[in-house]
Amino acid sequence: MTKQEIQKRSAEKQEKILDCLRQEGRPMTVKEVTKVLGLPYKEVRLQFENLRIKNAIECVSKAGNEYLYTIRTEETESYKKRLKQAACRAAITDREIETLRRKIKPGAVYHYRDEEGIRRRTKVMDARYPHICLFDNGQAYTWADVVRCSRPGIQTLGEWEK
Repeated sequence: MTKQEIQKRSAEKQEKILDCLRQEGRPMTVKEVTKVLGLPYKEVRLQFENLRIKNAIECVSKAGNEYLYTIRTEETESYKKRLKQAACRAAITDREIETLRRKIKPGAVYHYRDEEGIRRRTKVMDARYPHICLFDNGQAYTWADVVRCSRPGIQTLGEWEK
């Protein structure tokens, strides 16, 4: 088989994949497209990668252990871009730490978990140190942890999201 024949077959498979995505009108996984087209999984996966490299399709979400792909348009937002934006929003900046350090006063109430796992209240005792904040339960927490717990929602000192 010549190189041109291989490229032609590859282009035909890619067109079938694009047609399948257009007809369904929704994001699909590689397995779903494989079932619809009746082609071997490895071939479809390879063509998905080729289409992704050509910017013809875009990964838009994750469903379980698989990624969902759709035809790329101007308004298509990539999954990686959304993850990156979420990470940036969750980031704790130096400015945010400095603002809270100036604002927080002894007596401010926070929550922590004791040795038995019971959620208890504690108060700020000393906020003059540059990297830690001291509490009346005898613990010291980093300013990043205090900032995170000062954000909206129920947060507990020393417990970070996974």
